[in-house]
Amino acid sequence: MNSEKLQQLKDEIAQELQSLLRNSNFGKLLQKYGISGENVLRVDYTLDLAQIKFSDASDAEKINTIADSQIKIASCAFCIPCPVNGDPIGCWIC
Repeated sequence: MNSEKLQQLKDEIAQELQSLLRNSNFGKLLQKYGISGENVLRVDYTLDLAQIKFSDASDAEKINTIADSQIKIASCAFCIPCPVNGDPIGCWIC
């Protein structure tokens, strides 16, 4: 896996995780317990290259040459109410 493909993988994983978070009911759960504030919850995503199994042995060899075995994908924080648009349900800022 070359660096371009690895970056594409990271971007697509980040997009999918952000979509999942934005479509969650986390804000309603916090409201149920009267919780509010900026950065109430912080989520960091890391891709652990050491745990990945590739179907192509050459991809595995290329990954082994990367110095860091863990690559940060995204970092998101939940704010309630949303500081950007004032949504009382809150929002994920990624």
